[in-house]
Amino acid sequence: MTGSDGPGDREWASAFPHRPLAPGEVRVYGALLADLRPHRRQLAATLSPLERDRAGCFRQARDRLEFTLAHGFLRTVLGLHLRAQPGAPGLLAGCPGRPRPAGGELDCSLARTRGAAACALASGRAVGVDLEFLDHLPELQELVEAVLAPRERAAFDALPAGLRERAFLQLWVCKEAVLKLDGAGLQVPPRDLEVAPACWAGTGFRTQSASGPCRVRTFAFAGLFLGALAVRPDPAGVQLARFTGPGRP
Repeated sequence: MTGSDGPGDREWASAFPHRPLAPGEVRVYGALLADLRPHRRQLAATLSPLERDRAGCFRQARDRLEFTLAHGFLRTVLGLHLRAQPGAPGLLAGCPGRPRPAGGELDCSLARTRGAAACALASGRAVGVDLEFLDHLPELQELVEAVLAPRERAAFDALPAGLRERAFLQLWVCKEAVLKLDGAGLQVPPRDLEVAPACWAGTGFRTQSASGPCRVRTFAFAGLFLGALAVRPDPAGVQLARFTGPGRP
């Protein structure tokens, strides 16, 4: 794997950017769920009845809590941008798996992984975001068989063995971000979308999805997570900001 795997923590603003999004601008917010736990009641109060029902479907208490924190995080960020109450019934529209701000020019995307969440907001652009915990992948070979396109597999096999787990995760978040951008999720086989080796060569690249070309940018968060942002058409600018809780973003 060559080049940078994305901006480091120093590029994440620690203060909430109160300036409204300009046309074509994109912001990505990252949050450690441990930072949000002290605010669980406030965040839970913002969820819609449908979101509460979805949270209740998780068997494990930790999964229910992390779903609640992540969705409350998204609603809080949206409320700050729209100058609206995070729990307002009309704040989000669209299907449960692809929430969209109701009305206006904003689009949003949410990603949750073990211990963290990220959301992306854009003005006049469609966005998709994904985030994954940097972890050992004992099932790496099976994942490679299921996810990589033929040319990606050839490039992946040429990498040194010690770089392959991280390279796979970086490839995976890029694919997930593009599929979320298209609203396809895993309805489209990941092997049908090709992002490597471009995703290993730097922080940004263009790729072709079923819905047309898009720009993808990778990033790192909190030293433990890899993420990717997909935007269509090209953004006028991208800003990264860390969110630590309601009232003190």
